[in-house]
Amino acid sequence: MTRLGALREAATPWLDQSQGGGPTPRAVHTADRADLLALDQMAADCTALAELDADLTTHYGAPGLVADLWLAAYSRDPQLNPDPDPLHRANHAITAGLLGTPEHRELRRMTVGDPYAAAMSVLAAGPALRKMLQKLDPDGYRKSAHRARADAQRAAQRVQPTYEAADDAVDGDRDAEVDRPLSTAVQWAIAAARAAEDHAAQALAELAEHTEDGELAVARVRAEARQSARTAEDALLDEQAMMAAWGTSGGQLQHLDPDERMRLAERLRGGKLAQFAELIGRFRQMSGAQRSRRVEHAKSEYVGVTLGDDLGALVPGEIVNLAVPALRAQFAARLAEQQLMVYDQRGEDHQAQGAIIACVDCSYSMTLTDGQEISGEAYAKALALALLDQARAATPVREFSAILFDHTALPPITFRADQPVSLEDKLRLAELFPAGGTDFQQPLDAAVRLLEAEYSATGRQQADIVLITDGDAELEEDWLAEWRQTKQRLGFRCFGVSVGWWAEEALALDKICDDVRRIDTLETSATADLFRAI
Repeated sequence: MTRLGALREAATPWLDQSQGGGPTPRAVHTADRADLLALDQMAADCTALAELDADLTTHYGAPGLVADLWLAAYSRDPQLNPDPDPLHRANHAITAGLLGTPEHRELRRMTVGDPYAAAMSVLAAGPALRKMLQKLDPDGYRKSAHRARADAQRAAQRVQPTYEAADDAVDGDRDAEVDRPLSTAVQWAIAAARAAEDHAAQALAELAEHTEDGELAVARVRAEARQSARTAEDALLDEQAMMAAWGTSGGQLQHLDPDERMRLAERLRGGKLAQFAELIGRFRQMSGAQRSRRVEHAKSEYVGVTLGDDLGALVPGEIVNLAVPALRAQFAARLAEQQLMVYDQRGEDHQAQGAIIACVDCSYSMTLTDGQEISGEAYAKALALALLDQARAATPVREFSAILFDHTALPPITFRADQPVSLEDKLRLAELFPAGGTDFQQPLDAAVRLLEAEYSATGRQQADIVLITDGDAELEEDWLAEWRQTKQRLGFRCFGVSVGWWAEEALALDKICDDVRRIDTLETSATADLFRAI
């Protein structure tokens, strides 16, 4: 067999297979082509998803399972392929065990149409998928069959270039004799492809003989599949709660690619940031409740009589009318029309308009828990981040700065009122910790410089400084005199929060602060009224 025509006839079954023979049928399919485009994009953008697919393919012989589960989570109407490829029958069993279950329906409330959430649901189910694949094929027949098929595809692809070399040598003349080295290479490639196909067919037959199929396979993994859906839902809810605790909106997350978003989630999930997230959530709830109790105008001075419906401010004559049965109907009608005679009262609470500046002690002792559930550092930084929320909730929005200090003051981390909150700056605030000694003068001087700059630029006063510390510090008398003068000139208030078992001994705060809260038990409720005052 040295004529080109004979070589062509023998090689025909393996020619034009350089692309691997076309797409492999999936266990799950969708009628929406946009779903497949979104899948391709996610597979390209999400490294973790690609790594899970490679792992399940290499170690369990389950190519395409990741794609099947992603489509099952993302597509509006995913359908099981009634006649899956033999190598995809395990994929079919696992997805069949998921689709339509109550757990998967609940999961899909969060994942349908959201490519990232669908990817996260698959990644969260990764450990369960490995267990299910092992359960369906404990002896590794699927892995052997997958390798045999891959070997057959590679062998088939080697036929094409050897035949093309022979074809070029005789300029495509099918009646021409091909040189022996070239014709031998083609024959060897054909023989290798045929042998590889036979081996793959045998491996698939052994897989079918030694593994369960259909409803038996589905029944074997259904319990684990349903549990994996619950696990995935919990993981998504946890991530949502964590992102919300750090004030990260869905719009901000949409600007991150999947790998960046996963790195961010991992960063927030680890170490002290996870503890901060829980504390921040508690502080945020408490500060919101306290803001709702604040009043814009405190009624303290009577300035006249007006018409209205404030039952707490009725003049005595109206109270008499209410007491007379014959006049109650008339009273009710005038109440509905806001025509009752009531006292007109005026008076204002302090409404701060300047910046809120949190000076956070980052001396080494703030890391100690002294037997408590949380450290002074966690408490102080969560309180500072809650004060940032307080600044953003003000009308108009107030500028916020955090000054971390030990024996020196780090450069301020400033969140401008006219710019969106930077998550990276919030994380920098949470993670930085110089761990030195304690000095109050430097951070307070830095805070004053910020307020002076604000006053020069806007003329705005009525700012608030909050000094959060677990220690005490020496204060120079000259500095104290200048501090008092500066407070009067710029019109700001200074609050002190002393945390830790020696809080009562922190006497320096009384010299510099208008209001000091001493907290020996680190509970968020201990500073609740601070949010109403600021």
